[in-house]
Amino acid sequence: NAIPSAQRIVGYAPYLYSLVDVDNQPVALVGTWFDAVKKISPWWQDEGLWPSDRNDMTSCLMGVTAAEKLKLKLGDSFIVRYGEGAEETKYKLTVTGIVMTGASEDNQIFVNLPVVQKLIGYSGKINLALVSVLGNGSQIVQVAREIQSVSPGVEAKPIRQISESEGIVLKKLRLMMFLMAGVILLAAGLCVMTTMTSLMLERRKEIGIMKAIGAEDNHIATLFLGEVGILGFVGGLIGYAIGFGLAQWIGQRVFNSPISLRLPVIPIVIGISLAVCLIASLLPIKSAIQTQPAIVLRGE
Repeated sequence: NAIPSAQRIVGYAPYLYSLVDVDNQPVALVGTWFDAVKKISPWWQDEGLWPSDRNDMTSCLMGVTAAEKLKLKLGDSFIVRYGEGAEETKYKLTVTGIVMTGASEDNQIFVNLPVVQKLIGYSGKINLALVSVLGNGSQIVQVAREIQSVSPGVEAKPIRQISESEGIVLKKLRLMMFLMAGVILLAAGLCVMTTMTSLMLERRKEIGIMKAIGAEDNHIATLFLGEVGILGFVGGLIGYAIGFGLAQWIGQRVFNSPISLRLPVIPIVIGISLAVCLIASLLPIKSAIQTQPAIVLRGE
């Protein structure tokens, strides 16, 4: 909370990297906080269990490529060595989980931060800290500047490759959502039109009676449009509630972040629902009010 934009920070994870030897093969050993990594990188695919205690000094996660290279599987134990000769230090680890990210993490071994600090003698130190920030490019840059201003000697900068890639993905997702929304609205309009056409055919006799006792066409149309409007209003509210619930579920499962309730969206959703229902109902209602009462009342 020492920076003005602290509310944009979702979480952060420290990292300490070292090159170690496992069965005469060089492998990157990474110390971190597993609970923090799960928060800022929820897309990691895993098999097995993540270490739950930051003081666990024996458990590790293996990148899928590293596990294949070292011929290790869940439950296997192995020795990591750092340094040479009399200065060599070693540590015994057990594989509790295997992760796959599709990036450099697949070639690394992850342990709790104190393990690497103790192995290489870097007590209380880290190489890097990754911070997950909500916002667009300029907002992320602003948070980086604020972090650097309150942390002398620390270089804070956005990972542009990641942020730009995320921006491209979000644009494509937004376009896909707009296209899906358009298709859904079109399908909804066709469903409303079909339903109203069927309903008007069933109520032809009622329409004929109303016209026979003097009801004007605009009065009949207003009556049916009012019914459609009520259904559209209720449908809009129900649709918003269901959509908000699904958005919350997706936000938590995919992005590990809640979705805030935006009240200004409610009238927009209801307005769209009303517009679709009313426009789709115009043709069936127009066709229905052209019914000749004499023909309908004769049963033709």
